Amino acid sequence: MNLPRTPSLQLTGKRALVTGASQGIGFACACALAQAGACVTLIARNEETLNSAVSALRAAGLQAKGLALDVSDHAALQKAIAGQAFDILVNNAGTNRPKPLNEITDDD
Repeated sequence: MNLPRTPSLQLTGKRALVTGASQGIGFACACALAQAGACVTLIARNEETLNSAVSALRAAGLQAKGLALDVSDHAALQKAIAGQAFDILVNNAGTNRPKPLNEITDDD
């Protein structure tokens, strides 16, 4: 797995939480934050792809850990991050609801 490179940014000592972080935009954000010195916690539903993403970051000498959970389960999310403080949040998790924006419900 190749890690994307970003411009210079210094986040040493900061803690970041990235949802939807096992691939795509979320993984790119996690990489950028880790490369800038942050200790990154990656959250994703798929444990296999999450573990691959965390392993790739660690193999590059970066600080990363993973939490396999669905962020739509608020109780599980709150329990998983209880007592932890984060300086940065990238709320990237999402899904595709193929309908017009004005027809999307709270349940969606």
